[in-house]
Amino acid sequence: MSNKELITILQQQIEQQNEQMKQVVERQEKQMEMFMKLMTGSNTCLPKPPAIPSFVAFDPALEIWSDYWHRFNTFLTAHSVPDEKKADVFLVNQSPVVYKILTNMASQETPAKAITALSLPDIEKYMMEQYHPRLFVVRERYKFWTSLQRKPGETIQELAARIRQSAVTCDFPSIENPLDEAMRTCFMCAVNNTAVLEALFKHKEDELSFNKAIEVATEIEDASKVANETALSVQPEVHKIKPQRKQIPIIQQGSQNKQHIKRSNERQTEPTTDFDNKNQTCSRCDGRHNRQNCKFKTAGCRFCQKTGHIERACRRKKRMSSSPNVNTIRHMSRVSADPVFDREEDGEDVNTVFTISTVGKQLRATDPGVIARESAKDDTISVVMRNTSRKWSKSDSKTDNLKPFFKMKDTLSTSHGCLFYGSRIVIPKSLQRVVLNILHNGHFGMQRMKQLARTIVYWPGIDSDIVNTCRGCVTCAEHQNNPPKEPNHPWITPDSPWSRMHIDHAVNFMGNNWLVMVDAYSNYPCIHATSSTSTKATTSLLEEDFAHFGYPHAIVSDNAACFTSDEFQTWCRERGIKHLTGAPYHPATNGAAERLVGSFKKALRKSSFPPRQALQQFLMQYRRTPLASGSSPSELLHGRQIRTLIDTLRPLSTSNSKPLVTKTRYKVGTHVYSLRFGNRNDREAKWIPATVTKVLGPRHVMVTLQRDGTTWKRHIEQIRPRYNLPRQNVSASANDTIEDDFITNPIGDYCERSSSNAATPGAESNRESDRVQLRRSCCTRKFPNRF
Repeated sequence: MSNKELITILQQQIEQQNEQMKQVVERQEKQMEMFMKLMTGSNTCLPKPPAIPSFVAFDPALEIWSDYWHRFNTFLTAHSVPDEKKADVFLVNQSPVVYKILTNMASQETPAKAITALSLPDIEKYMMEQYHPRLFVVRERYKFWTSLQRKPGETIQELAARIRQSAVTCDFPSIENPLDEAMRTCFMCAVNNTAVLEALFKHKEDELSFNKAIEVATEIEDASKVANETALSVQPEVHKIKPQRKQIPIIQQGSQNKQHIKRSNERQTEPTTDFDNKNQTCSRCDGRHNRQNCKFKTAGCRFCQKTGHIERACRRKKRMSSSPNVNTIRHMSRVSADPVFDREEDGEDVNTVFTISTVGKQLRATDPGVIARESAKDDTISVVMRNTSRKWSKSDSKTDNLKPFFKMKDTLSTSHGCLFYGSRIVIPKSLQRVVLNILHNGHFGMQRMKQLARTIVYWPGIDSDIVNTCRGCVTCAEHQNNPPKEPNHPWITPDSPWSRMHIDHAVNFMGNNWLVMVDAYSNYPCIHATSSTSTKATTSLLEEDFAHFGYPHAIVSDNAACFTSDEFQTWCRERGIKHLTGAPYHPATNGAAERLVGSFKKALRKSSFPPRQALQQFLMQYRRTPLASGSSPSELLHGRQIRTLIDTLRPLSTSNSKPLVTKTRYKVGTHVYSLRFGNRNDREAKWIPATVTKVLGPRHVMVTLQRDGTTWKRHIEQIRPRYNLPRQNVSASANDTIEDDFITNPIGDYCERSSSNAATPGAESNRESDRVQLRRSCCTRKFPNRF
């Protein structure tokens, strides 16, 4: 969480607290007004005190304990909570986590306490132990003075808010001696020793003064120095090589040593005066005083074992540490010259010694100085060390074996008879094969070997040697990773649908095996559940699909046994189908079928329907969904879009619907005979009188039997007109057989008859008689025109 977000959260909390306090004050004012009214009224019974409202539970993620405790005490005061109820009010408003913590802490007392027996001071003590931040004030003040800097883009207000937030944990009001605090903090910021800071942070603020900080720092550094001396003195391999005081480039060493020797000679030859005797360098201890008054007159040197000076001022040691020549290097490699450390090496010198010793022991366990000895024997490295110690010539840049080192001459140095390229040891040619074998331990590959080599060893062409070592290793070659994948070569899209089919089996998925087939042109899928993956079962399912869409030109499959069998090959040849397969264990060749298998499995896993019902839903949706080309698989294969559930939302278009012109013989109210079906004896009638009550279409009607009102559905071939009805029994709406042409809509509704059959106005009394007349008598005969 960034500081800006933290500031925003704190501001929101402060606003919420202010709002809560405002509500508390308003509630308190209302209560006081009610109390005053009750006190001033006469013969009025005082009501019961209002119930204490709830208080927000303590959340350590949102608020520190001290702030919450202050707010809770304000709440108790505002509501005049009695002392005997304060603890209970706190407990009932806390979360189950806090309640459980207090219960456990109370039960661990001696003697154990129940949580209901805790007083408010007990609760405060437990909560302070559990949630009050145990801040190291010394550490917080150190962080306050050293880490607070203005961030890029930070406003003045944001910086000020962050400083205020950091100052809260420093407890500045408790400072009693500002001068001592300032000196102590300044000392801590300048000491630059992690061990000293860790020791100072462990002290309490009131126990750590400026003088105490100095005392602690002195003890820590002295103890660290003694520990280093003790640890270094027990390392046998270190004693065999003389360390230098400070590792610096040899070119600089040479110039510095020459100036030092020159100044020493000048000091020895120049006449001294009383004033000069006080400020001259003592040759016995390198101090700034007169040599005759030095207290080390009778001291013994641990380097040359002579009396009259100490090791720090030993001239022999200084000559040995000056620019070495080849003879000096050989001498150092033969005698490992200093039996013990002179306690004046810094960390870099110690690391250098350890590096040379460790690498030397790995190359030859019984001879850690092998690198220095072989470097002195190596013609190239010995010349490079001599040139590094003195000066490179222009002719060295043209020599083949010196040319690589000439380019990096500014980064070369010598130490303890070895050549260094930066912090890496330059390995002589005689030891390079051994180093390569060490780097190749574990067979981690050329990249890891290069990374490991770049931390400690070097020689010209080391990277190419590492590559050749890895490539020549038979074990690495037998177990190396697969080559990088080549980009997939896509299949050529066929020119017509159902030309090339990709098939595959999804084995043992949701209790079934599944044969999956997809058209390469239209992506039209066909999936079948099957209990067997044999060739016979596979070809049987393929025949079902091919009966619908025909035989394809080619089938692409993997190298499963059911596809590579002779039976399948014969089946394909008999139908003129070319069978294509990819390389074994390379499913990308049949990628179209593999992708369909993946989509099919995901859809069935997500569906809440049984597998077979989910399969049909998946196929319909997949075939209906448009592809990247904009057309769906069904459109590409069939030339039309299939109708699915989503298509039912589209209203039917009435622009293309045309009325159907059909011939009908019956309308509602027509008296007919309806054919009777079912069992009947010979005496029962075959045709039953009935009346048409509903026209269902041009060929179907609903009739109601005259005898019992039963309704039957009949085809017009199962009814016939009913004639010779008694005049009084004929209804006004009944006509004889209608053989005119009527225009009906697709639903079966009829249009009105032509106006020639409609009753004329004023003839209502004769309508019934007109309607019962037969059609032939009502027709107007029109004789043909004769020529």
